[in-house]
Amino acid sequence: MDTSRLDLTLRMSVLQLADLCGIFHACIWDLEQPLSVIEVLRNAYKKNRSPIEGQFPWTRNSNWTRQEHVSRISWLLLNGWGDPINLDFDTPFYCGWPVIDGLHRLAAAFSRLDPSIEVVAYGNMLPHKELIRAL
Repeated sequence: MDTSRLDLTLRMSVLQLADLCGIFHACIWDLEQPLSVIEVLRNAYKKNRSPIEGQFPWTRNSNWTRQEHVSRISWLLLNGWGDPINLDFDTPFYCGWPVIDGLHRLAAAFSRLDPSIEVVAYGNMLPHKELIRAL
């Protein structure tokens, strides 16, 4: 049995994980300029969210606008979520991040100052000691 490989659910520090994953870097979102917490909080304050109250309106789409990303993060900040984010340590890091599902949730958790977030980790974490420290 390969004990270096993981497939488990755990809680990780939002602050450390957000820093290591670079959640507000422009390349993560495929944008020209990075997103900011201020932008997300302003959007949430204006309650600029889904026109369908109480429903999650977005589908997976790789061509989102800046405002769509900000609106989704704001919606999650205000409404929460039930699913853990997914980290895959066997996937080559793009822009320094292993988040394969849940980047908007991580950005929302960071924006509302959550201390930790539930994570499902897959793969071999041993080469990524800096992420292990975020546990």
